[in-house]
Amino acid sequence: MQTRIKPLHYLYLFLLAFATVMYNPIANAQHVDPEDFVGPDFFDTYHEIWNQQDKWSIYNVHDPTVFNAGDEFIMYSTDVSMGGGTPVGLHKRRSQDLVNWTFEGTAFDGPPDSAIEWMLEREPGFQAESLWAPYLLQVGDEYRLYYSLSLFGTTTSFMGLAVSDSPLGPWTDMGEVLSTEYTDNKNAIDPSVVVDVQTGQHWMAYGSYWTGIYIVELDPETGYRKNPGDYGVNVARRAGNSIEGPELFYRDGWYYLFVSYGWLEDSYNIRVGRSMDPQGPYYDFNGVDMVEPTNNTPLILRPYRFNHHVGWQGTGHCAVFRDGDRYFIANQGRPSTSIFNMVLHLREIFWIDDWPVVSPQRFADVPEWEIAPEDITGEWEHMTLGPGGFHARPDIISFDTEGTIGGSDANTWSLSGDTLIMSWSDGQYIDKLIVHWGWDWENRFVTLLYTGMNQNGLNIWGKKTDPDVIDALTVPEHGSTYFIRNHHSNKLLEAQAAEIGANIRQMEDTGSEDQEWVLIDAGDGHFQLSPVNGQGLVMEVANANPDNFANIRLGHNEIADHQLWELRYLDNGYFALLSKVSGEERCADVSNFGIHNGANIMQWEFLNGMNQMWRLERKQTGLDPDLPLALMHPKAEQAQINVYPNPVINGHFTLDLGSLQITGNINVVIADTRGSIVYRTNMKGGEIQEVYVDLDPGIYFISISGSSVSEHKRIIVM
Repeated sequence: MQTRIKPLHYLYLFLLAFATVMYNPIANAQHVDPEDFVGPDFFDTYHEIWNQQDKWSIYNVHDPTVFNAGDEFIMYSTDVSMGGGTPVGLHKRRSQDLVNWTFEGTAFDGPPDSAIEWMLEREPGFQAESLWAPYLLQVGDEYRLYYSLSLFGTTTSFMGLAVSDSPLGPWTDMGEVLSTEYTDNKNAIDPSVVVDVQTGQHWMAYGSYWTGIYIVELDPETGYRKNPGDYGVNVARRAGNSIEGPELFYRDGWYYLFVSYGWLEDSYNIRVGRSMDPQGPYYDFNGVDMVEPTNNTPLILRPYRFNHHVGWQGTGHCAVFRDGDRYFIANQGRPSTSIFNMVLHLREIFWIDDWPVVSPQRFADVPEWEIAPEDITGEWEHMTLGPGGFHARPDIISFDTEGTIGGSDANTWSLSGDTLIMSWSDGQYIDKLIVHWGWDWENRFVTLLYTGMNQNGLNIWGKKTDPDVIDALTVPEHGSTYFIRNHHSNKLLEAQAAEIGANIRQMEDTGSEDQEWVLIDAGDGHFQLSPVNGQGLVMEVANANPDNFANIRLGHNEIADHQLWELRYLDNGYFALLSKVSGEERCADVSNFGIHNGANIMQWEFLNGMNQMWRLERKQTGLDPDLPLALMHPKAEQAQINVYPNPVINGHFTLDLGSLQITGNINVVIADTRGSIVYRTNMKGGEIQEVYVDLDPGIYFISISGSSVSEHKRIIVM
């Protein structure tokens, strides 16, 4: 299955094709022409494949380490998964493009013996549930994989080393590198290693909570501590608050220490400091030594929520790596509607005055085109990554062609190459930003992005919006065809068969017309949902039952309350399908949070559950080029024409034009609910007209026009 690009995207991407392509490809990555670019087809959740390891790819990723092997990228991570049952031994993955990953099983067949033996001596009966936070590096022809085993909630932890002649293993366990006990205020987990470019010394960062992060020297020849018994130097901590997941990285004379604050399921966020010496001290943006018990800046990644999305949290414990002259950061992210889903977030890193800033969107291998000032103009979602609130949330700002922001002379912008400068309040605040092309994962289209910081080290994100794209996702359009996807299962709403009484269920994407739905505007804020392959049939609540447990099925269109639905936008990219017959108190619900094909759709009290949230993916608009636009938005209540009998029987009905006062020719057009014209004729003037037409049963719209007058009405054919 591939992500469907909406028709309005093609014009946008086609225009981009004429820009000059200027990008440095990832090693061995295959780029396509921009008008053919199809974004990644990963969903935010993965309940339906939680136990299908061959489909995991970016799913069930926690505490990753990423190694550039030249012709591919290798990732190891903590062996934890939603739902449990993952074999102990560190997850292993590989990728050619940093977007699609193949799950390759585990590094070890169970926990290494040295780790288990050490733990059993201190905790009889201990059973390992997972190995934690690996780190992979190459030393000469040898690959070294560090790992941790810990008694959760304590400092009883063991850090071991395994070696191989391949980054993919097999691995030979070499035993203990460092361990800590109950009474220690250090914690032997979360290893990361950097090599001093001047001396060749190896330094390992480790630790969490308690007294925080330490750096200890390793023996380059063996990978063990150079001085047995040495626990190193304390370089980062927080008073009474969590700090963990250190990552050491070198670039252009600076050694960077990335750390994570907060709890891994919610407030997890990433901070960074730097030093000219790998063993520290490390200072933050404001020159504060990170060993001081305070909160450091800059904050480069934190829980966030762009508009029209449920938001991400748990965005911490990172890996940092490079590919040529490009830099990347990888970490977990958890959708805020289902926090036990651990999804790989991999972003490109840019640099502002030798400080790292990360892209607001995950890497999707989108080509880079030249950026001109006119590309910047328009509306953007502008987000600051300050410490306040749970999710960072955006404001809408507009870049004007005159170089102002929001029309204010006090707020201005300028672009030089890919560097965007934003000046606020007559220069009181200056934002320095890098602009780049990327994939909008929330709205699924190619757009411009920026990332950077102001003079105080506050990190800033932005992405350019497209009103047409937003409308396609958030405004139901009469006559258009949609796929309707459940947030919990990622499966599509489907009519089991195009016949009266057929159950509505969910099913994986099969390409069947049973999964394509036409929206029919029934007025008063309600819609009908008609399957493409079932003309005259609509989704209904069985027996007009207003209560919970009522089945949802197909029925013959009667334009009755049990066939009318309020498509209530939830301000997060999803809709609730609320039934009018229940007074909009109940909705279309996947029974028992089912994730399997064929799970039944029933009516249940609306509780904002994931199984009650539906994404409308527009396949095509319902506008026929020969159809009067107004016909797609009928004004039946205001129409000055009358059709009788209505419902129409045997294809014969009378038109009473009433007070329209049409002179000359009268144009009569009848269209079905998909906007296709099924009948067209011209008549001479007169208030009463007889029409004879052979139509299948169903709902139609009749348009009457002439002498600059146009009216429309809905008719039912029996």
